[in-house]
Amino acid sequence: MTGNKPKEGRVDEREPLITTLNEVKRELENQKHQLAGQLEQVQSEKEENKKQLQSVETEIERLSSDERETLLRKKEGLLQSQWKLDEEKKHLKRQLLSIEKVLEPIEIQMTRGININEYP
Repeated sequence: MTGNKPKEGRVDEREPLITTLNEVKRELENQKHQLAGQLEQVQSEKEENKKQLQSVETEIERLSSDERETLLRKKEGLLQSQWKLDEEKKHLKRQLLSIEKVLEPIEIQMTRGININEYP
């Protein structure tokens, strides 16, 4: 025997590990995909918010002082929304980076080809 293959009739002890790594990798990939979708949604909301903010600013410039007050409150609300969306975007990006950090060693091991026949 060359020492590269498990002994006949013996179950490789790493098979459960490999199965678990595959499951973890699959779950992390799913989470990564979901976060990417959420990130796209936040970016879309940010762009819409920015358009509304620009519209309000344009409107403020051409109105009387009473009307301006109402729009300034609306502008303040939009700026708060923009800040919240920026914070959510940062949070989602941090989560994505965390998942990628966890996935990296798993993917390295998988690409090295954890070969169940590699060790006795």
